[in-house]
Amino acid sequence: MNTMGFLISGKKEVSKMSDKEKISLLKSLQTNLEEEGCWTAEWLSEQNITLPKCGEEEEEERQLAETHKKLTDTIAELEKQEKEKEALDREYQELSAKLKEIRQNIAEGEKELQEEKKTVTPSTTTPLDLNELKNELQSNLTQILETLSGKIEHENHELTRILDKVEDKLMRKEADLQGFQEDSYLKATAPFLKQFIHLGDMMRKVVEENPTDTETSAPYLLKQFEQLIDSIDFILRDFSVEVFRHDEEDTRFDPHTQQSFDYLTDDITLDKKIRRTINPGYIWTLPYILRAKANGEAHPLKEYRMIFRREQVECYKYMDKKQ
Repeated sequence: MNTMGFLISGKKEVSKMSDKEKISLLKSLQTNLEEEGCWTAEWLSEQNITLPKCGEEEEEERQLAETHKKLTDTIAELEKQEKEKEALDREYQELSAKLKEIRQNIAEGEKELQEEKKTVTPSTTTPLDLNELKNELQSNLTQILETLSGKIEHENHELTRILDKVEDKLMRKEADLQGFQEDSYLKATAPFLKQFIHLGDMMRKVVEENPTDTETSAPYLLKQFEQLIDSIDFILRDFSVEVFRHDEEDTRFDPHTQQSFDYLTDDITLDKKIRRTINPGYIWTLPYILRAKANGEAHPLKEYRMIFRREQVECYKYMDKKQ
């Protein structure tokens, strides 16, 4: 079986990824692993791991902050114009009330003049053109009302234009954010999907080429499964994950690197000693994690090794036969 073809088939190696692609990959892995309880904020804090923000995310946050500021300024301007509109409406109402009052006074004046005409002789009456006065007042009031209506219509048009502009910016920003999220998700998941697809192809090939007779099938399958395990280890190493096991001569249990499963024994001398390894442990080398010194001095970017999964071992547990 060609294992090297499996390793380089249709994927981009981590060593050839840019820093932004690696960090985006880690951020996506963090989200997936949080669901398993292995990559939560509390877990990262216990491991003394600090993830820096992606440059693209910082740029996106900066743009969102600028958009938020512009929206705040626009809303303040709209509120100011709304107040001016309300003031114009109040002035319009006051002028309308005054016009009504003037018309009422004119009507009352005309009524009084009619009554005076009845008591005054034509020789003593002073001619007064009430229609001309009424027309002049009506013309002035009409001009004022037209001016106010024009201002109100202009303000409404300006408000509509600003709201349309804000809505257009929000829609374009939402589209840009959606595209960025889809691109980040694709870059983070594509390498894993390609590796698993190729691994499935290898397993199907094993099944198809399995000999029919039992004598040759068993050794063939054993050899193929060993090669599959090696291929999986190659995939893990390609993503900076290494397998580790404890020294067989050292039977002491280490809770920091090992997970224990009980195996009962009546020999007290074997209590808490390792009997065997059930499954190996895995160490993940995280690239380009900034670890600042406690004294605040500048520190270069460096790799950081962490235990991704502890080694699973079977340990003796003493139990008295009398119990």
